[in-house]
Amino acid sequence: MDPESRDAFLVSEMTECARKAGALWLNHDTTGNVSVRCDEGMSISCSGSSCATLADIHMVLVTPFGLEGPENLRPSSEYPFHHAIYEARPDVHAIIHCHSYAATVVATDGVNLPIDFHYMALALKADVRDGIRCAPFEIPGSDALATATVQALGGANACLLGNHGQVAVGRTPRGALSNAIILEELCRYYIASYPLRSPKRIPADKLEALIALFPHYRG
Repeated sequence: MDPESRDAFLVSEMTECARKAGALWLNHDTTGNVSVRCDEGMSISCSGSSCATLADIHMVLVTPFGLEGPENLRPSSEYPFHHAIYEARPDVHAIIHCHSYAATVVATDGVNLPIDFHYMALALKADVRDGIRCAPFEIPGSDALATATVQALGGANACLLGNHGQVAVGRTPRGALSNAIILEELCRYYIASYPLRSPKRIPADKLEALIALFPHYRG
């Protein structure tokens, strides 16, 4: 298969997985985003798109030379951490970012998921032996979040983003989706096993920058 056909196949597979994530309520409305490594760079869901209805035309190709595709589409604002993961992890070819319910609840605790269940093999890659890590809260779309995400992910297949959600990666789009589903299930187990949790608040010094990201909610 030539590179162009291979990239088109991967994009279609990624959008199919994104729709499945939406159907499973791993994402809702316009939350979350997906990307896949391509021959010329990466193809990422556009800003404002919905995973539940994502189509190939909603994917934006980002190359070292800029954007390719319709001028009215912008890549997801979370592009920085997708790019940083691909740079740090040559083995990763697909990424799914979700605001799934259980993972987001656990992510407010700011703790690493302990290795309490057999599914925790998800975390046991490379030198990861302290469970699935949670990155500290950083402003969505920021370079600080990109750095924190790469550090939390390490050599694992998924991580939590503090007060935000989860990121799952894979060698294929289906692999990334499977890891996102598993992490959500692990977080449900964690909530049931550790009911006395201590949610952390978003740091006060980051609230104004966060509020500025959502001007349409100001009424």
